[in-house]
Amino acid sequence: MQMKLETPIKLKHIQIKNRLVMAPMCMYQSDNTGVVKPFHEAHYYMHALGGIGLVMVEATAISKHGRISVNDLGIWSDDHIQGLKVISERIKEAGSTSCIQINHAGRKSVGQYPFAPSQIKMDGKDVLPKAMTLLDIKETISDFQKAAIRANEAGFDMVEIHAAHGYLISQFMSPLSNQRDDHYDIKHQFL
Repeated sequence: MQMKLETPIKLKHIQIKNRLVMAPMCMYQSDNTGVVKPFHEAHYYMHALGGIGLVMVEATAISKHGRISVNDLGIWSDDHIQGLKVISERIKEAGSTSCIQINHAGRKSVGQYPFAPSQIKMDGKDVLPKAMTLLDIKETISDFQKAAIRANEAGFDMVEIHAAHGYLISQFMSPLSNQRDDHYDIKHQFL
C-alpha cells in the first residue's frame, strides 16, 4: 500500500490532515522576556494556511537560563501561556495540528553561568559550565514537566522534547559532555 503526502494519519487520538510536517525552526524573534510577538503569530499561521498538516513551534525555552539565544520564545512562566495560546489557536483555525518543541540548551545556553552534565567547556566557548547537582537535575526535570503543562494549557495538541543538536538532554547522552560518576552517567543510561 503506497502512502501519499496528502494521506491523513492518526497518532493515538490525534488526526493529522496530511503527512506534511513543519519542523521546529528557531526564529529568534522574541526578546529577553520570551513572549510571543506578532511575528510569531503571523509566521505559524501562514504555514498552517499553506496546508502543512503538523506545525511545530520552534525550540521554546523551559528556563530563562536555558535559552539558545536571548531572543528565544519562552515557556518558563505562566506569563507565556496567553501568547502561545494565540499561536496554537491560529494553527488550528487554519486546519493544522499544533505542536511545540520544548528545550533547555545546557552548556550551549546564553548567559554567564550555564550548566551541563559535567564541567566541560564547549569548543569555541569561553564559559566553563557548572556541573549540575542532583538538585539541579531534579529542578530541570520539573521545569520540563511545568513547560509541558503550560503547553497543554496553551492548547497545543502535542509537545516535542528537544533531545538533539548538543542541547542539554543530548549532552547527558554523550561521553563528550557527560563524565559523571553517579546514576546519570553515560554508562548507566545504556545498560
